[in-house]
Amino acid sequence: MGKGKTASREQGEQTMTPTEIQPIVLNKLDADPKNVRKTYTPGSVESLAASIGSVGVLQNLVVRPGKKGRFLVSAGGRRLAALKLLQERGAIPADHPVNCQMRDEDSAVEVSLAENVMREAMHPLDEFEAFKTLSDHGKSPDQIASRFGVTENLVKRRLALAKTAPELRELFRSGEIELSQLAAFTVVDDHARQLEVWNNLGQWSRHSATIRRMLLAEQTTTDTPRFAVVGEAAYLEAGGVLRKDLFDESGSGVIKSPDILIALFNKEVDAARAKLLAEGWAWVEFFETLPDWYYGSVRAYPTDTELSPEDQVVLDGLEAELESLDFEGATLEPQEWEQRQAALHEQIEQLDRKTRAYSEADYLAAGAFLTISNFGKFRIERGMMSRGPKDDSAEAEQDEGENEVEGTDGSVLAKPARSAGLDDLSLSLVEDLSARKTAALRVALANNPDVALVTVVHAMLLRVGYSYAREQSAVQVSVTPEYLKGSISDYEDYAPVAEFASLWENLGHAIPGNPSDLWDWLTDKTTDELLSLLAAAAAKGVNVVEKKFSDRGQAFEHGKVLSQALALDMADWFMPTAENFFKRVSKDQIATAIKEAVGDDEAAKAAKMKKGDAAVYAETLFKDRRWLPPQLRAPAPQEPAF
Repeated sequence: MGKGKTASREQGEQTMTPTEIQPIVLNKLDADPKNVRKTYTPGSVESLAASIGSVGVLQNLVVRPGKKGRFLVSAGGRRLAALKLLQERGAIPADHPVNCQMRDEDSAVEVSLAENVMREAMHPLDEFEAFKTLSDHGKSPDQIASRFGVTENLVKRRLALAKTAPELRELFRSGEIELSQLAAFTVVDDHARQLEVWNNLGQWSRHSATIRRMLLAEQTTTDTPRFAVVGEAAYLEAGGVLRKDLFDESGSGVIKSPDILIALFNKEVDAARAKLLAEGWAWVEFFETLPDWYYGSVRAYPTDTELSPEDQVVLDGLEAELESLDFEGATLEPQEWEQRQAALHEQIEQLDRKTRAYSEADYLAAGAFLTISNFGKFRIERGMMSRGPKDDSAEAEQDEGENEVEGTDGSVLAKPARSAGLDDLSLSLVEDLSARKTAALRVALANNPDVALVTVVHAMLLRVGYSYAREQSAVQVSVTPEYLKGSISDYEDYAPVAEFASLWENLGHAIPGNPSDLWDWLTDKTTDELLSLLAAAAAKGVNVVEKKFSDRGQAFEHGKVLSQALALDMADWFMPTAENFFKRVSKDQIATAIKEAVGDDEAAKAAKMKKGDAAVYAETLFKDRRWLPPQLRAPAPQEPAF
């Protein structure tokens, strides 16, 4: 009796009429070879499985009859894969009923194609606002994430986007704002401030980085050196509140408890100052950034000494441990690895300082400057002989006062005349004599190219190879490096930046650590070695950066001449991508570039796209074409004059 009913039910399923909806057990459903969609990403199947587990299958599968009572799924292959995944995990049984709509074999391909081609994806903003509705009804980000098979961070990002100013969301819906721009506004909640920044920015300056920078202009952010010194863990442990930028992979954020940060930072400074005073220095001055007068300051330098045999053994052991730690990095927790590495570096530095000994007189007269490096670590400059710049007016008043004494009746009397030693001459005479010596030195140096080469290299290296020794040359040769980090959008990843940094890192290991030793070191070099050093130093001074307000037009023209002399082809160093070029120009300019490099047809296609899509499309077209924007092209060769 039971078998007869089963056979009858199978026969009934087999003879379903087209468009009839009827449940079919999961273990009788197979993928249809005629389904036009063959590929599903594992992540999308996983997400759909989570959704089905939460709310069930919301759209019926479309099937056609197969062999031996089975059915082939012509439309709904991803839903079938998600159901099979839930079955494998034991979430649903093999005979779980699935609502299906019957179609015949002739229409299978057409139905499958119609479902995949004719459907329109939900606008991202609709998704953001749907997530917000769930959140408003009490669902936590974690609950929403588990119901839809996505990460909790993704849900938090969607909720943040849904909470931006309504006017900005509507601009995003209409395609007038890109997703990256809308994401930039999530760093603050103030809708009025968001709209103020958007309206105050010009059409061509509404980049996401600019929006974020303006919104955070009056905020304390985690990008500050103070936060790097204190550390996120210590700040949070002390009760500090941190608002993370959900769209910044580096984990940056806004400091909501600046008073706590300042207190912790001051404690770190006090501790570092106490350690330096314990070394024996007469005084310690802290500067968040070194003042300009620091670079001309006088300082005492240590003498090189050898470590004791015992200390050398300890140093070798520490360096070996540090090297082995690099190999253990993958097996350790990041925090533990960083702590062990920092401790080893500190011990090695303490021993390394023993190889540079200061005299007792240096400790009594000199002090140390404490500042913060670019990497958020304390930087120490020992042996400084002055706490601040010389005040010429005060010195003059002091000189005048030294020539006077107060009489017993309160009157001012002249001091006895100084001794008549020839070392003590008037300033005007000293200036005259030294000017004569300068004139004679110029003649002598002009007639000795070998010494002149050493002199120029010495002066240039003092300027660019050390941070505190540019005044230690009698020759006023100036090389002024232009720092490019703020000008190149992908600075850290740009190949010439990395290559030049590597060159200078190697050179930094070669030149003496004490600038006072640089002259003797250079005099032992061959002409070829000196010329190589000269080239490296000169290269650091190259600057053809065209900034908004610049009057260096002649320098830019010389940059073209220099490019020709060096046969520089920027196509070896730059390929336009969506991020480094196309998203930073207008859509019309994208089309113009495509027309120039590829052709009218492709340019016309791009012109019909939204700007973001056109930028990505352009990137695919320009790969390996060696096309350059006009600003990077080699100048056209000059026609010969007849």
